[in-house]
Amino acid sequence: MNPKTVLIVCTGNICRSPMAYGLLKAKLDRLGLSPHIRVETAGTFALDGEPPSPEAQRVLAERGIDISHHRARTVTPEMLRRADLVIAMTERHRRSLFFLLPEAGVKILLLSELVGEHKDIKDPYGGPYEGYVRTADLLEDYLERGLPTLLSRLDVSPPDEA
Repeated sequence: MNPKTVLIVCTGNICRSPMAYGLLKAKLDRLGLSPHIRVETAGTFALDGEPPSPEAQRVLAERGIDISHHRARTVTPEMLRRADLVIAMTERHRRSLFFLLPEAGVKILLLSELVGEHKDIKDPYGGPYEGYVRTADLLEDYLERGLPTLLSRLDVSPPDEA
């Protein structure tokens, strides 16, 4: 069986989406779901090849997650076609993705929509370290509470002990 693909999108692909990638990937690894779900990230306005911001790397390293290998990349129509589910950080990202590939609209969700909310996740870039911590906390909360919805949207069975 081919793994399902989740594409997580923010603006520069150096803060929010790499942090969400690291958090989701770690969660899937712990639950034994990594063989079934591939996680990718991209940005609507990425500086291709840039590493995650030092603050994003530090916040996740403090949680035991290494995202230093990540490199920013700009989202393409092909990435959207290949993805089974696209998670955007803000409504503006969703609109940009829709205009890039309108037929992908049905598989684009805000991260907050995984838990039945409709909220943008603010970009911590350029702000204090505490802002990155708050953003990572919010990402982790939405991913934790939204995992059943994510698995359902991908048609992947949850593990027995989830």
